[in-house]
Amino acid sequence: MRRILAFLTGLTFAACLVVPASVTAHNDRQTPFPAAPFDLDTTFCDFPVHGDVLLGAEYGRSVPTPDGSAIFVTGPVHLRVTNMVNGESVRVNASGPGTITFLSDGVTIAFDASGRTLLFAPNLTDWGYPSNIVALAGPVSLTQVVAADGTFTFTAMSGTPHLLMDVCAALS
Repeated sequence: MRRILAFLTGLTFAACLVVPASVTAHNDRQTPFPAAPFDLDTTFCDFPVHGDVLLGAEYGRSVPTPDGSAIFVTGPVHLRVTNMVNGESVRVNASGPGTITFLSDGVTIAFDASGRTLLFAPNLTDWGYPSNIVALAGPVSLTQVVAADGTFTFTAMSGTPHLLMDVCAALS
């Protein structure tokens, strides 16, 4: 089993997901892609954030690639993201679709999203976003490196997604 920090797909790079081995192995059938609540510290906004899965019916299909295992992920995902200080919350549709590729080095994950996405990373503002948690629509490709302690950063990003919401500002 591989642990992804970033996302609830579609790609929703939001929740902490545990990808079942049945998805990472090549298969031609739909396999449920589990989603879980998540908590983010003040690295992402100026306040702690909690995310709940309101609707999580994503599924994955894996396709082997030369460098890893690509997983196509799609299905409806709706999240409630809450400011844990003032109680403000917003609902985000992050239903994708998208592809997650686990590279053979075991620490690099590539994301390609073409639909609605909740994206968060401690360094999103370095890529020109207004905060470290945003809701997007449209094409975006990212490369993420996950450290042994579970922290992660985006090391490459391309595409021209439409910013739907600066989540940190909406929760302020």
